[in-house]
Amino acid sequence: MRPICWPLNWNQNVPIGFAGAQILMDCTSHFRHRVHPGQKEYYRGDKGRHFLTAQVISNMQGIPLNVNIGLGHNNDQGMFNLTTRKFLKNENIVGLTDRAYNHLLLIRPDCLQTMSLLGYQTIENYSKMHASMRSPVEILNGLVKKFYYSVKTCYQSPEFQA
Repeated sequence: MRPICWPLNWNQNVPIGFAGAQILMDCTSHFRHRVHPGQKEYYRGDKGRHFLTAQVISNMQGIPLNVNIGLGHNNDQGMFNLTTRKFLKNENIVGLTDRAYNHLLLIRPDCLQTMSLLGYQTIENYSKMHASMRSPVEILNGLVKKFYYSVKTCYQSPEFQA
């Protein structure tokens, strides 16, 4: 079994995909009944419940490179700022993301500058291609949701829930 870890050499070991992207990134939330004593940090007001947030980063083939678990009140951009922003900037790594992220090194489906550079005439065609290239990380998020403790009610003590 291969461990989830960052590549040692980004210049040689990482395939480049759509628009020069090297990674795919997305977040997903996991509902929790019992949480840590500092439960307000896990509360999402928009959902009215407590969650853990997981950010999954994979290469262009869908092989997981990094998984970050965060407090439930963080959205995609919040998780990016807390966990991977500095690393991607230092390594100059380009990522493919959804509209929830915003950074110069991240390619979003509504990025008109990238669309024109790649020669797409309409935003619809560009968005479809962008979505199809991001599908491996979406599949990873779906697989994570299949695990029992990700989708079922968990009544364990807080230290065993993360």
